Amino acid sequence: MQSRNTDTHSKEHASDSTDMKSLSLICKTSMPLFGDVMTKMYEIEAYSYDKLLPQLESIAKLTDSLPWPRCVHANVQGPPPHTIVLVDMRPERFVMADRSKFMDAEHCRLAMKQLARFHGAGLALKHRRPGTFDEFKKVLDMNIWDTAELRANQKPWTEQMVILPDVLKAKYPEGSDVHSRLKKIFEANRRDRIALMGPLDGPGYTFIHNDLHVNNMMFQYDKSSGAVTDCRIIDFQMSIYGPPARDVATVLMVCTDKPMRDKHWTSLLQTYHEEVLTTMKAAGCEDPGSLFSWAMLQDQMKLVSTYALCMSTMYYYGLFADDETINDLREMMAKISGGTDSKLGIKLIPNQLAHFEGLVEDLLDWGYLPTIEELEKQLAAYSLEKNALVQNEAK
Repeated sequence: MQSRNTDTHSKEHASDSTDMKSLSLICKTSMPLFGDVMTKMYEIEAYSYDKLLPQLESIAKLTDSLPWPRCVHANVQGPPPHTIVLVDMRPERFVMADRSKFMDAEHCRLAMKQLARFHGAGLALKHRRPGTFDEFKKVLDMNIWDTAELRANQKPWTEQMVILPDVLKAKYPEGSDVHSRLKKIFEANRRDRIALMGPLDGPGYTFIHNDLHVNNMMFQYDKSSGAVTDCRIIDFQMSIYGPPARDVATVLMVCTDKPMRDKHWTSLLQTYHEEVLTTMKAAGCEDPGSLFSWAMLQDQMKLVSTYALCMSTMYYYGLFADDETINDLREMMAKISGGTDSKLGIKLIPNQLAHFEGLVEDLLDWGYLPTIEELEKQLAAYSLEKNALVQNEAK
């Protein structure tokens, strides 16, 4: 997401003895922001396109309608700016969806199918080629993002997000059970948002996008009817090993409104889960349901729901905010990159307030919003897991 404002476009032409063929390319160049964090993003995306995604295509026999664009070149060595060259999908009528609108059921269903192919191929690789999978896992480890620099870059968001429980006081008054839970969640996010992402490892884990939302997907539309017909996932700059449900949640919780979820939540999850199993089956997994069951997906969704709630506040600035707030965000990012502390105030517009209220209501209805005791157990378990990991690495 951070790089697209400085994307440059080029076209490369090739010919043979009989006719002229053209190939349209898009060149992504890194922005002069965030220092080493931006460099790491480009290294991860280049690694994903060069190493990981070809293996997923191979194991799951993904040939037509790949869930992602083709990468033809990446230059991430040396000082920035870094460059990644991709096949331009616009000639195939793939465009960005309107980020100012919540995703409808049709967009979500296509997104879930392509996301499931990505996750399903990763799960198949995990069980059928464990050696290869483990090599990728060493590179795409959550610890690559657990750095002081990234925490500093995220600080303006995490510091301001703690006020959300007070923004919702009209619906969930101070002192109420829900308000107390929300304060605990957002304070935990302020201290260490990685702790809310779910355990560092667990059943059904594979490689995930880790930054999936409407602005990191492209959609194809029918020329005549305007109906959405296909989807591609883009921008693998933060890909890691983690719970697949995290990607599902940042699409279906962050990028949708309550009326859509009320009508289509279960069917969209079923669409996703069925496509995961279909992809794993095609890759040679004889009993995919035992490797990634419906119950496992539900357990993961509950674990990542608090993270999705917090990210809904953060993504607001990049996805659904008005032009004034977007400009404030750009100024803040420039100050951070220049070494200046900056603050960002939350300015809610009516549909966003309704979105946050509706999301909290849904989490309560689904049993996804943890009690204070449940959250404390989750945070304690994360602390133990992280300490054990540090000790193992020190050996």
